Amino acid sequence: MILNIDRPLVKFIFILISILIMTKIRESRLTKIRVLIAPERSKRPREEPKTNGEKEGKCPFCPGNEKITPPPEILRWPHEGPWDLRCFPNKFGVFKIEAETIYEENEDEEQETENVRGAHEIIVETPEHEDNILTISQKRLENMLGAYKDRILDLSKDHNIKYVQIFVNCGAEAGATLKHSHSQIIATSYIPTLVKTELNRARGYYETHNKSIFDWIIEKDKKEGRVVKESDNLIICVPYAARVPFELFLAPKDNVPYFEHSHGRIGELAWLLKDSFLRLEKILCSLPAYNLVLHTAPPKHVMESYPFFRWHIEIIPRTTKLGGFEFGCFEYINPELPEKVAESLRDIII
Repeated sequence: MILNIDRPLVKFIFILISILIMTKIRESRLTKIRVLIAPERSKRPREEPKTNGEKEGKCPFCPGNEKITPPPEILRWPHEGPWDLRCFPNKFGVFKIEAETIYEENEDEEQETENVRGAHEIIVETPEHEDNILTISQKRLENMLGAYKDRILDLSKDHNIKYVQIFVNCGAEAGATLKHSHSQIIATSYIPTLVKTELNRARGYYETHNKSIFDWIIEKDKKEGRVVKESDNLIICVPYAARVPFELFLAPKDNVPYFEHSHGRIGELAWLLKDSFLRLEKILCSLPAYNLVLHTAPPKHVMESYPFFRWHIEIIPRTTKLGGFEFGCFEYINPELPEKVAESLRDIII
């Protein structure tokens, strides 16, 4: 029997099912912490390690396996022939661009739930399965960063999108389920809590001091010995309150709120990223599992101008594990003094 999805009753059933499995946000009335409930994420493929000479399963990100990844192909560089970079929807994405925002209230448990519109995409920045941030070419790193800019600009055209978050999970300890090097983009119909906090803190400092909080942070990091490396336009430091050992903070020296508008600095940024990871690899004796997070200002349709904000990148090596205190108090325990970490990273000869 073939269902006719044009019939009103069948169409209604399909819509109802999609609403039931859609990602929801649940916000605690007590703590205001938001949790994304995303049942689809449990179906993600996991690449098993090689054992006793066994071959790995088919990698969906390798050349020749393009049909495994969902359509449409959003980006492909170059456009014809063998590709160096591809972008496509995440098959097991947290959000879907066609979803409707629906607000519900559960009176029994006094919790609020909300269906959220958004997008979840994958950027595969190299066709080489074994590549990582240390072995990938400068050109491919620049292509990756250029793709970040292109996708932020394109997704921001949708006025339902309030924020675009780009991140990398590298290694099982950092949440990666596939080895092949890739980045992820999540666009949301709300501004995430942590980003909102950053924006409010930056705005408050700017209104009080008529100066960017990022200028103050960089001045303090320079004075107190937490700078690891700098180039003409960019600087990388160990944060004053680093959450984990060897955490790094990278930002422009001038006030550029939008990463996607940071013209002419892609090559410089690619070089500084590679330099930073080479230092981490040398001091830790191997490339650690890590998370890389890019924060940029929300789109201009959310607010026209952000003179108080600055795009920045956080690199979080997974050198320690989170425990009960971190989850219980939302505070972190770092056993390494940031100033000592910065000094040891500066002393590495590349």
